[in-house]
Amino acid sequence: VYDAFAEKLKVAVAKLKIGNGLEDGTTTGPLIDEKAVAKVQEHIADAVGKGATVLAGGKSMQGNFFEPTILTNVPNNAAVAKEETFGPLAPLFRFKDEADVIAMSNDTEFG
Repeated sequence: VYDAFAEKLKVAVAKLKIGNGLEDGTTTGPLIDEKAVAKVQEHIADAVGKGATVLAGGKSMQGNFFEPTILTNVPNNAAVAKEETFGPLAPLFRFKDEADVIAMSNDTEFG
């Protein structure tokens, strides 16, 4: 299920139109400031450094735009698992069963 979902999400993300939110058809606008862009970059770098893989996106663009990004095989100890990113970043986590995913979801400060 995980791999099939990841591929379907990748196809959907590829259809997103990045641009000015006032233009017709735009689905993804800019981040609020450079600090927000830096946080997305930090979360991606941290997750990849801990074993995650970038399936789609992963790069900043001109201005405060950032490619919608999908990370696969994100470990539970990645910053993106513990902190809000406030950017176009979809981390995908593997789990064994319902009990496993509930435990993972509750393993945060806000559990």
